Amino acid sequence: MKVLIYFYLTLLVLSVVLVVSITQVPAATPSHAYPILLFLFITTSALFYYLLRSKINHPGTFVQFYLLTIAVKLIAYAGFLIFVILKNKDGAAANVVFFMIVYFLFTMTEVAFLYRRVSR
Repeated sequence: MKVLIYFYLTLLVLSVVLVVSITQVPAATPSHAYPILLFLFITTSALFYYLLRSKINHPGTFVQFYLLTIAVKLIAYAGFLIFVILKNKDGAAANVVFFMIVYFLFTMTEVAFLYRRVSR
């Protein structure tokens, strides 16, 4: 339970840092920055909770299960990005770059926290 709280706090701090960063230059802020951040925060949090609570005890099986969740996430994220691109074609590049930055940061945080579970 302690790991879950630390993970959520880390994601929250990372999200606040990202919000402060993008508000420093309002002209360069992607048009869908806040929905992207919220969507990634919710999906990353939910999947981390699900992975942490899974009853898989064998590290190899857990890694395969985690890779499956990544594949499912990528399909869902592709659908979300298509929606964002269709809503604002002019700002598509900025939105996609912001999405990729947030995805990378959140995924690295998730992997760092899950590494303990797999390695024990």
